[in-house]
Amino acid sequence: MKVKLLLIFLCFSYFASSQVRVLNLLVEGQASPIGIATIQPRFSWQLNSENRNVKQTIYQILVATSKLNLEKNIGDVWSSGKIDSEETVNISFGGNN
Repeated sequence: MKVKLLLIFLCFSYFASSQVRVLNLLVEGQASPIGIATIQPRFSWQLNSENRNVKQTIYQILVATSKLNLEKNIGDVWSSGKIDSEETVNISFGGNN
């Protein structure tokens, strides 16, 4: 599978005024996942905030062949859809190969 880009949209229980950053976007534990041989790679990320009690409540993963598609919110390879979950580790790719 050839995947060029990954973008994760996250919604948080703390309102927009919170300073939340998504860090360490990984595919199969790698920051630069070139040549991954698995059919269903797993995605992980970390959240960072200076505020207390900030947690993820929803995520969406978009996998696209170009940065332009991601900027348009188009996951032309795969979109997870909005998932109600606090999970941030080992989220499996659900697209077709």
